[in-house]
Amino acid sequence: MLGYFTATLYVYQEADLAAGPLTVTSVRERVVDFSKPLLFTSIVAIMKQKHATRWNIRTLDDLGRQSNIKYGVLESGATKSFFESSRNALYAKMWLEMDRDVNGLVRTNEAGINRVISSNDEHPWAFIGESSLLEYAAKGRCDLKVVAAHHPIGRGLSMATPIGSMHRDRLTLAILEMLEDGQIQNARIKWFDAPFTSNPVHCDAQRFVPTLCIILLYSNFFTLLSLTNFFLSL
Repeated sequence: MLGYFTATLYVYQEADLAAGPLTVTSVRERVVDFSKPLLFTSIVAIMKQKHATRWNIRTLDDLGRQSNIKYGVLESGATKSFFESSRNALYAKMWLEMDRDVNGLVRTNEAGINRVISSNDEHPWAFIGESSLLEYAAKGRCDLKVVAAHHPIGRGLSMATPIGSMHRDRLTLAILEMLEDGQIQNARIKWFDAPFTSNPVHCDAQRFVPTLCIILLYSNFFTLLSLTNFFLSL
């Protein structure tokens, strides 16, 4: 996604703002300016609860050390880049496993999550991605489990502006104000956490299946919230 934004912001200079939850990386930081992260996220894996229990998968590292559960990432994006360039021996090994597996790369988050849901005991599969999306996708589903790295791989989700843009500092200020006064946290609890807390889904009930629309709504909700505060400050 940032490839398009980079061309628009940096090459063609046709936009003032990339209004989406973009993962901050050193490569991207060379061509755009990022705002203060509006969510603090990390790399995690989502899989069937029974598969995690059967093979004792408690962390992302456990997933990488076994060979029974196959796994994959988005075919383009920051998570793939992390594994592809990692100097950590375990994560480098995981990338080799994904790269040689014909099913190791998926085109969308929705496709990755749905592949996990449709996986079975004969062909168990896990999807590795951003915690903000995968933890939300697993909410209300007792059959899914999300595991993080033994030492969390923390990254921020931010918005981007052209390098040197006057909007970057105002955008960062708006995000900081919303983080400090609790607006982002309160919105997350009200709209995304509370529905699952007050209406738990039982294992034998028809469970929530995240659609692309719902996943994009979650990831962009806080972006829109921050933009509202930004424009009100102009």
